[in-house]
This record gives sequence, structure tokens and C-alpha cells, in this order.
Amino acid sequence: MSGTGMDYLQKVQDEQADLIKSMQARLDKLEAKTSMEEILTMQARVDKLEANTRMEETVQHVASNLEDELEDMDKEDEKEPAVSYEISQTMWDAAMLLAFRRVRASDKVVIMCGVLVNLALQAVLLAVIRFDMLNNDFTGERIQEMINWRVEQGHAKDNLDAASGETLLFKLCSMKLWSF
Repeated sequence: MSGTGMDYLQKVQDEQADLIKSMQARLDKLEAKTSMEEILTMQARVDKLEANTRMEETVQHVASNLEDELEDMDKEDEKEPAVSYEISQTMWDAAMLLAFRRVRASDKVVIMCGVLVNLALQAVLLAVIRFDMLNNDFTGERIQEMINWRVEQGHAKDNLDAASGETLLFKLCSMKLWSF
């Protein structure tokens, strides 16, 4: 509870104590004048207020203990920060299961096979990239041939479609020459 809550509980407790005192005083005055039934009614009210006061004292005590425990927990958290990792659905995260004792040996064998296959596939991918995708296939000579073809064949008057007025290069780029 916050300090404001504790202040409120203390205020209510003080008000109830004052009320108990005033009722006790009134009870003392009335004892001489009133009947026994009225005295018992007043006494019951006083007992109820005293019980409420004891209950509020208990609540205040429990709240104080909880505040102390929370402060202790905060101090412990400040001393050693918590490290967390969110497991995703990858073979590398599944490989962490190899270290757990509760995982069956058969499951560990399957996980290990999966890790090895994953490692092999990644190595093949890197090899394909290294030996096939890093080389530039377009030499200066080939680029010059493509430029010449574009000028001499792609825009040539002989390769012009008379019906649509489209050049061979336009049909090629708009995929009208493809048959799929």
C-alpha cells in the first residue's frame, strides 16, 4: 500500500476509536437511565466497532509487511538483473534441449540429426553462393554483344511487326514472345 492508503487507514482507525470512546461515554450515561435492552444494543455496537478496529489493524500490519517484502524484492532485483531469452522455432533453439535432463534420449537423437542436417544444408547453401553466385558473368565483350544485338536486331526494321507496330525488343521486354 502507498503512504496515502496507510494515512487513510490510520484516519479511519482514529475516527473509529473516537467513536468508540464517545459511545462508551454515552453508554455510561445511559446505564442509569435506560433499560437493559438498550444497554445490550449499545454494547453490541461497541463490540462491533472494536472488532472492525482490530481487523483494520491487522490489514495495516499485513500491508506494512507486504511493503517491506516488495522493497526487499526490489533491492534484490537491483543487485542482479534478470536475463531472459525468448525461444523461437529454429533448430538452433531446439539444440538447447540437448542440455536438459528431462528430454528423452530418443528425442535428443532426433534433435541432433536435425541440427546436423541443418548445418549441412547451410554449408551447401554457402558453397553454392561462393562458387556460383559471386562471379560476374557479364564481361565487357558480352555486354558489347548485347548492345549490338539491341541496336541491330531488337530495333531493326526487318523485325518490326507491321500489324501492331511493335519492335522485337518491345515484344521481348513485354513478354509477348514467351510461350508459357
